[in-house]
Amino acid sequence: MIDSRRWLWIAGLLLLGWLLYLLQPILSPFLIGVLLAYLGDPLVDRLERWKLSRTWGVIVVFALFSLILAVLLLVLVPMLGKQLMRLYELAPQMIDWTQQQALPWVQAKLGLHNGFWRFDQLKAAFSEHLGQTTDILGMLLSKASASGLALLAWLVNLLLIPVVSFYLLRDW
Repeated sequence: MIDSRRWLWIAGLLLLGWLLYLLQPILSPFLIGVLLAYLGDPLVDRLERWKLSRTWGVIVVFALFSLILAVLLLVLVPMLGKQLMRLYELAPQMIDWTQQQALPWVQAKLGLHNGFWRFDQLKAAFSEHLGQTTDILGMLLSKASASGLALLAWLVNLLLIPVVSFYLLRDW
């Protein structure tokens, strides 16, 4: 009797996992909204103790979250882009170092033959396409907007997150 219950629980958990997997595109904005509401609830509670209404507290917290998001987008994204460009520029030098220093050491330790590694082709590919890095953002945007329905679904999900967060924070 205990074994049959165990198998029933395992089957139920597998079915639940399968359903969550299928509903993931629908549930993700709600889960992100719940997370944001959970993070903002202590701030709204504190603002409420300072004699601010719950709705105005939620608006203040949303303004704070929006400010943080704007700072992240305006400061961190360009910095990350510059660092990625620098990494892309240094890739041929890193391949040279790997080919001249690290790989001979690995070959000696593992007893591999001399023609085992072929990094000349990779280095040539990096050097050849180094000047084409400015079109990466345009290429990504064109790929992302290739499917109008996918773009529409992404925008709806993006708009649904603050709505869910607002109502959860407001009526917590």
